[in-house]
Amino acid sequence: DTFVDLNALPLVAVERIEVLKDGASAVYGSDAVAGVVNIVLREHYDGNLVRLTTGTTAEGGGDTVNLEPTGGRTGDRWSAVWALQYSDREAVYANQRKFL
Repeated sequence: DTFVDLNALPLVAVERIEVLKDGASAVYGSDAVAGVVNIVLREHYDGNLVRLTTGTTAEGGGDTVNLEPTGGRTGDRWSAVWALQYSDREAVYANQRKFL
């Protein structure tokens, strides 16, 4: 069985996601009878982008941080894109909730 961990792919590096529901077996072979999901990454990107998302809960615990720096440069016959992602989620313990 083959699988891919999509959490290892920084979301800011994704340009678009294409979903082919059925009939893709002519292009992708017999493994694609049920459908195909294509994740298309950015190719030509000039500039830098930093996305920071944080969150917390009202009753304590569960703090989250998500940092995604991305950048790229494009020349006449070349392009380079880089993307990083850092995520951290704090645990929520039973003693932090009144109903537990």
